Amino acid sequence: LRSYLNGVKINAVKIPSGTVIGANTSPLLIGKELWTSNGANMDYYNGILDDIAIYDRALTPTEILQLFSNGCSNPDVTSNIVSNYPFSGNANDASINVNNGTVYGATLTIDRFGNANSAYSFNGTNNYIEVSNSSSLQFSSNLQTVSFWMKIPSIPNPVDEQAIFEKMDQHLSTDLTGNSAQGFKISFAPSADIFYSIKSGSGSNWGSVTIPNNFLSANQYYNIVFTNAY
Repeated sequence: LRSYLNGVKINAVKIPSGTVIGANTSPLLIGKELWTSNGANMDYYNGILDDIAIYDRALTPTEILQLFSNGCSNPDVTSNIVSNYPFSGNANDASINVNNGTVYGATLTIDRFGNANSAYSFNGTNNYIEVSNSSSLQFSSNLQTVSFWMKIPSIPNPVDEQAIFEKMDQHLSTDLTGNSAQGFKISFAPSADIFYSIKSGSGSNWGSVTIPNNFLSANQYYNIVFTNAY
């Protein structure tokens, strides 16, 4: 797994053998986790998100740099893109798969270019976007790249986690250890580092790579990319 910030590789981690992106029927959730840990709202994202793109292949370092350098709302790296959320007035998917999102409380705001109604702001309490499960959001080849732009009002200090987005069947209502989790997620850990994590169910290992919080500053837009190759 590899992490990139503004087109620059930050970390690379070799994941345990057999660790894959587990198939699941959960929705893609933007701004929250499937379950709130400890019954509190600590798992909701606080900040702005824009231009979320999910691919079912590993982008090359050149392509990842291209995503940042061009900084456009319609990425010209489009091969194998399975969901693309430019947030241009709504949470519709601009890819051919039409994995449109339903907005719960999140509000449209200006994007990094100053365009009105072109990004979504989340309040960290109860705002999120939900995308129904679909076959295009399963990653049987275990190849994936996720790219998004974010701006946060402060470096978070969550008690548990602060979700950014995920498609993860966690079963935390019956398994507080999270051992049965399967899928992928991006979140702030209690350390305030950003984690991209994958898991394939009971008995499997977590695979994770981070962007440490010392690379981040408040009120600054960042392009963040995670991929599981290159």
